[in-house]
Amino acid sequence: MTQKEIELLVKDLCGRLPYGTIYDIKIGGVTYVKVSLNSFYYGLIEKNFNNGQLQSIIPYLRKNDISFEHKGFYLENLNDVIDYYNSNHIDYRGFIKQGLAYEAPEGMYK
Repeated sequence: MTQKEIELLVKDLCGRLPYGTIYDIKIGGVTYVKVSLNSFYYGLIEKNFNNGQLQSIIPYLRKNDISFEHKGFYLENLNDVIDYYNSNHIDYRGFIKQGLAYEAPEGMYK
């Protein structure tokens, strides 16, 4: 995983942090599998991102099969849409197609 991809995923993680998105994280050769981010893991990611030891961070996301009519959305409504995507672990950035996220198995998020 490139540094640019890691930076993009860390930025995305910030919006998903309150919603318990599940990740596989690799730091300094140690892999944490299917962890729901909490303050401990976020602190670990932040520390190791800053010192260059974060090797990968791969979210489990749902495919984006929801269509919204974007025409006529005001900024407040767009923020609500993004919050909806984040809180429901939906891949609205196309990470699954890019190989930067796993498709969440059925029942992973209840």
